Amino acid sequence: MLFRSRRSSISFVVIIVAAYLSALTYLQRQLTLAEKIFLTTASIVFISLGIFGFASCKRRGSVALTLAYLAFQMLLGRSIIYVASAGFIMLIMLPLASQSVILLSRRRAYLFCLLLLAVIAVPVGLRYGLEVGVRSAIFNLASIAFVVYFTELAVAEQKARAEVERLLAELGEANSMLREYAAQVEELATSAERSRVAREIHDSLGHYLTGINIQLEAARAVFESERERALDGMRKAQMLTQEGLAEVRRSVAVLRGSPTENRTLAE
Repeated sequence: MLFRSRRSSISFVVIIVAAYLSALTYLQRQLTLAEKIFLTTASIVFISLGIFGFASCKRRGSVALTLAYLAFQMLLGRSIIYVASAGFIMLIMLPLASQSVILLSRRRAYLFCLLLLAVIAVPVGLRYGLEVGVRSAIFNLASIAFVVYFTELAVAEQKARAEVERLLAELGEANSMLREYAAQVEELATSAERSRVAREIHDSLGHYLTGINIQLEAARAVFESERERALDGMRKAQMLTQEGLAEVRRSVAVLRGSPTENRTLAE
């Protein structure tokens, strides 16, 4: 944004300087000291307002301030043109047409450009005759239309670029939120899976411990009278212990892993 603003200011100054240099080669008379002082002072004011006044209007977005700025610049430019009395000096008015397109709505900008054309061409017709005034109006109309057209293209391109940057920022934010949601879903899935496995461990371990306890109680009861039966109960208890350990190891392995591993997104 700063680069574009600086480039716009440089373009404004270049156009004004080019208009002055062109006008100096076509002066119809020798300027007096007072006229030189006025043109120098007016040019400094015109350029300064064209840079800083335009930037202020663009920043504040006030229609009243913008209209006041454009009106003052238009009258100041008309005064410069009148004193210099050189055809190419009229080029200093073209940046005002461009600035009106940037600062105002399309309808207001077009109305201002028509008023700008009248301010440029009508005094020429009154001073040099109708034919010269008409030629001046046609030439300046073409110049203003050219400036307005390409300014509108530049403004549209700038708006499109700003919209793309906004959409990219929103897309980045949406991707960030999606990653956060995915992490939360994975965490919830992991927590739910671990809770389920913990319940399975509790239930299966309780089942095996109950069976082991029953077999050991039975073995102890007949240990003295029926040794073979007691040993069979102890073997069953040992088998239940091994099965229980295997089940616990399997459940612990599930707890250590992620429930989303080796699964598709749909799963």
